[in-house]
Amino acid sequence: MKLTELDAQFINEGYPYRDFTGRFGMGIIFRCPCCRNYFPVYFKNPIDGMSQAEPANKNDTHRWDRAGITLDDLTLSPSVNFQIKDRHGNIIKQHWHGHIKNGEVTNA
Repeated sequence: MKLTELDAQFINEGYPYRDFTGRFGMGIIFRCPCCRNYFPVYFKNPIDGMSQAEPANKNDTHRWDRAGITLDDLTLSPSVNFQIKDRHGNIIKQHWHGHIKNGEVTNA
Protein backbone atom coordinates (compact mmCIF):
# COMPACT_ATOMS: atom_id res chain seq x y z
CA MET A 1 0.00 0.00 0.00
CA LYS A 2 1.26 3.53 -0.76
CA LEU A 3 1.54 6.27 1.86
CA THR A 4 -0.69 8.41 -0.32
CA GLU A 5 -3.47 5.82 0.06
CA LEU A 6 -3.34 6.46 3.83
CA ASP A 7 -3.97 10.20 3.42
CA ALA A 8 -0.34 10.98 4.33
CA GLN A 9 0.74 14.59 4.64
CA PHE A 10 3.97 16.26 5.68
CA ILE A 11 3.95 18.03 9.04
CA ASN A 12 4.70 21.66 8.25
CA GLU A 13 3.98 25.17 9.43
CA GLY A 14 0.24 25.29 10.09
CA TYR A 15 0.11 21.81 11.64
CA PRO A 16 -2.73 22.30 14.13
CA TYR A 17 -1.24 20.46 17.12
CA ARG A 18 2.25 22.03 17.36
CA ASP A 19 3.86 25.39 16.60
CA PHE A 20 6.13 24.81 13.63
CA THR A 21 6.17 28.39 12.34
CA GLY A 22 8.41 28.66 9.30
CA ARG A 23 9.13 24.93 9.20
CA PHE A 24 8.68 22.27 6.50
CA GLY A 25 8.91 18.48 6.57
CA MET A 26 9.16 17.95 10.33
CA GLY A 27 7.54 14.54 9.89
CA ILE A 28 4.45 12.95 8.40
CA ILE A 29 0.99 12.20 9.63
CA PHE A 30 -0.97 9.32 8.11
CA ARG A 31 -3.79 6.91 8.85
CA CYS A 32 -2.96 3.71 10.69
CA PRO A 33 -3.45 0.86 8.18
CA CYS A 34 -5.47 -1.18 10.70
CA CYS A 35 -7.68 1.36 12.53
CA ARG A 36 -7.59 4.41 10.20
CA ASN A 37 -6.79 6.84 13.06
CA TYR A 38 -4.13 9.44 12.27
CA PHE A 39 -0.69 9.13 13.85
CA PRO A 40 2.31 11.49 13.53
CA VAL A 41 5.84 10.29 12.85
CA TYR A 42 8.59 12.89 13.41
CA PHE A 43 11.94 12.89 11.62
CA LYS A 44 15.42 13.08 13.18
CA ASN A 45 16.43 14.93 10.03
CA PRO A 46 13.57 17.22 8.88
CA ILE A 47 13.43 18.04 5.18
CA ASP A 48 14.08 21.74 5.82
CA GLY A 49 17.51 20.87 7.29
CA MET A 50 16.78 22.47 10.65
CA SER A 51 16.58 20.80 14.08
CA GLN A 52 14.13 18.01 14.87
CA ALA A 53 10.86 18.65 16.72
CA GLU A 54 11.10 18.92 20.48
CA PRO A 55 9.11 16.24 22.34
CA ALA A 56 5.58 17.39 23.22
CA ASN A 57 5.49 15.00 26.20
CA LYS A 58 7.31 11.97 27.62
CA ASN A 59 5.51 9.64 25.18
CA ASP A 60 6.72 11.69 22.19
CA THR A 61 10.47 11.08 22.25
CA HIS A 62 11.13 8.74 19.30
CA ARG A 63 12.33 10.19 15.99
CA TRP A 64 12.90 8.36 12.69
CA ASP A 65 15.72 8.64 10.19
CA ARG A 66 14.35 9.86 6.89
CA ALA A 67 15.53 9.33 3.33
CA GLY A 68 13.63 10.89 0.43
CA ILE A 69 11.80 14.20 0.13
CA THR A 70 8.40 13.23 -1.29
CA LEU A 71 5.70 10.85 -0.12
CA ASP A 72 6.52 8.66 -3.14
CA ASP A 73 10.21 8.16 -2.24
CA LEU A 74 10.08 8.41 1.55
CA THR A 75 11.92 5.73 3.54
CA LEU A 76 11.94 5.65 7.36
CA SER A 77 14.19 3.75 9.72
CA PRO A 78 13.65 1.96 12.01
CA SER A 79 10.20 0.41 11.60
CA VAL A 80 7.14 2.37 12.73
CA ASN A 81 5.23 0.98 15.71
CA PHE A 82 1.94 2.71 16.50
CA GLN A 83 0.95 2.27 20.14
CA ILE A 84 -1.49 4.09 22.39
CA LYS A 85 0.01 4.88 25.79
CA ASP A 86 -1.46 6.26 28.98
CA ARG A 87 -0.03 9.33 30.71
CA HIS A 88 2.47 7.11 32.55
CA GLY A 89 3.86 5.63 29.32
CA ASN A 90 2.17 2.25 29.67
CA ILE A 91 0.98 0.67 26.42
CA ILE A 92 -2.82 0.59 26.34
CA LYS A 93 -3.24 -0.69 22.80
CA GLN A 94 -0.96 -1.97 20.07
CA HIS A 95 -1.94 -0.68 16.64
CA TRP A 96 0.13 -1.16 13.51
CA HIS A 97 3.81 -2.13 13.25
CA GLY A 98 5.46 -1.92 9.86
CA HIS A 99 7.92 -0.38 7.43
CA ILE A 100 7.91 2.58 5.06
CA LYS A 101 10.26 2.18 2.11
CA ASN A 102 10.16 4.26 -1.07
CA GLY A 103 6.63 5.40 -0.20
CA GLU A 104 5.38 1.82 0.25
CA VAL A 105 3.84 0.74 3.56
CA THR A 106 4.24 -2.91 4.57
CA ASN A 107 3.51 -4.88 7.74
CA ALA A 108 6.41 -5.98 9.92
